[in-house]
Amino acid sequence: MDLVNPKSLSGTLNSIRLARLRGDAIPKEAREKAASWIASRMSAPGSYRGLPAPTSSDYHAKLRLFTGETVGSHAGTGCKLGFEAAWALSVLQPTDPQTADAAAICRRRVIERYAQEQARRQGMYCCYSCSVAGWPALHAAGGGEAARLLGAAMALLLADRSGPARWARFPFWYTVLALAEMPLPAAVEELRYAASALESALRPSKKRDTFVLRRRLLARHVLGKL
Repeated sequence: MDLVNPKSLSGTLNSIRLARLRGDAIPKEAREKAASWIASRMSAPGSYRGLPAPTSSDYHAKLRLFTGETVGSHAGTGCKLGFEAAWALSVLQPTDPQTADAAAICRRRVIERYAQEQARRQGMYCCYSCSVAGWPALHAAGGGEAARLLGAAMALLLADRSGPARWARFPFWYTVLALAEMPLPAAVEELRYAASALESALRPSKKRDTFVLRRRLLARHVLGKL
């Protein structure tokens, strides 16, 4: 199994997402290789706030997130993929000392970014989708300040409910994807709130494009754990 797309940070992260949602056992060699490659992007041009940088291919194409949402700006691409890469470095659990250090640095940088924004935007980062991108990375960072920041985010999501089974401003599928990576009571409650929409996504459909299939896979994954 090779998770790395050397031309695309987005493609590499999508491979990791797919493997996890499918429940695939990722061999240690594949995890170490992917984590090492992601960590190497921290020193690359285009890095957002010192996080792993998207590639030139990521920046020159209109980015679509794993669940299909379109990102409309250069800064948005760097921010979202940087946060997602910080999360990936943690969940891949690298044992190589240099890569493990890079993962720890990314966790600290994510906390710092959110903490700086907290005074102006309770529970938010810069926008709703960028906020969502960083939640799994905050969760991976552990307790303390990260837990406090994530608690504020979950409170904001709760207040944004716009029934049935929707949020008013947070992108639905990208939010579900983030919540699925956070086994927290508040996250589980939001997934239960969204369950009827996830069930609807599993109804028979002639649509078979990449993002429809990913959303169906995500819906099955979440409903199977509720």
